[in-house]
Amino acid sequence: MSVGDFGPWQEEVNKKTRDGVVDAWSASSLDDAQECSRKFMYRKILGYSQKDISSGKAQGLMTHEGINLAFFAGQPIDFAIAWALRKRAEMEQENGIKISDNDFAKSVIYIKSFYLKYEALFEALKTGKVKHIASEYSWEETIGGNNYRGIFDVLLYYPETHEVVIVDLKTTSKKQALEYGSSWWTSLSFSNQPTLYYAAVERMMEKELLPNISPKEYKGASIAIRYFVVGTTKSNPKKNKKPIRKRKTETDAEFEARKIQNQESQSEWEERLLKEYKEHIDELFIDQRVTLLPKEKKRRLLELESVIKTAENSKGVWPRNPNACDRWGTCHYMSVCIGQELLETSSKLIQISGKKKKELPFPIDF
Repeated sequence: MSVGDFGPWQEEVNKKTRDGVVDAWSASSLDDAQECSRKFMYRKILGYSQKDISSGKAQGLMTHEGINLAFFAGQPIDFAIAWALRKRAEMEQENGIKISDNDFAKSVIYIKSFYLKYEALFEALKTGKVKHIASEYSWEETIGGNNYRGIFDVLLYYPETHEVVIVDLKTTSKKQALEYGSSWWTSLSFSNQPTLYYAAVERMMEKELLPNISPKEYKGASIAIRYFVVGTTKSNPKKNKKPIRKRKTETDAEFEARKIQNQESQSEWEERLLKEYKEHIDELFIDQRVTLLPKEKKRRLLELESVIKTAENSKGVWPRNPNACDRWGTCHYMSVCIGQELLETSSKLIQISGKKKKELPFPIDF
């Protein structure tokens, strides 16, 4: 394969990038472009993504759905679990996979614990002391001559302090994310997402385009970004609740039966895990605001423009970055990059873009 020759999808790449690399940039597309130009092309231009959804990602998506669409809307836990269940069905339908019962159970425990941890905030949302503007809200804006788009997890308005607050929820097993003052938190101040989201809300307020709230309410309001981090777990039901040995008097069949009885049941495990989360709730759920000073915001927007220009200059070549191949585990595009597999027939990838969604197997009527 020669430089710039991307096989049967070369024509599709050329067509989609004729008037620009993408029609609008998101925080994730900027991240991909910075990390590896070839990965950006596979994922954001051609729409190929990893077919299998990791356990952690599945838990995160279901947890996001429940908390963003129910908790922040002032709806009870049952509604949150229903939204998580719907997300499970959606992922299974779109990717042709099975989300495990353990992953769903963990997301339910994260959701229940979140309601407990942020009980005061939930009460404020129910009573209107904090106003819920929108959840999972898609937006598109032109900022500094470039088109950007994204999805806000949640937008809130605090009448008492006259603030519009951008809420972003993260689920992670990274210890640094659960430690105030760590590099994980420090780097957020110059990450693509908060820079873009802050600028987008600022632009929407100028144009009086915030949804579900009168411009009179938020006129002159300050903007804040608040990150909520949920610590995830790798826990699963114990194979042995206590050490056992075969008794001299028992048969092999009797010993096998006793080993099965000694295994932790699904309900026992869920009860134990929920108890652990309640006992360590302040360690596993943290939140903090990320501040962007005007000078820093301006500098960051210039940096985003530079990322876009670099991506435009890469068009037609899409250079690979070998330093990024193992950054988050082996890249799932690796076998295509080195010519072992074709993109369109890879067993690891699925093309999501343009795929028509089917009706989900059950409705949720709130």
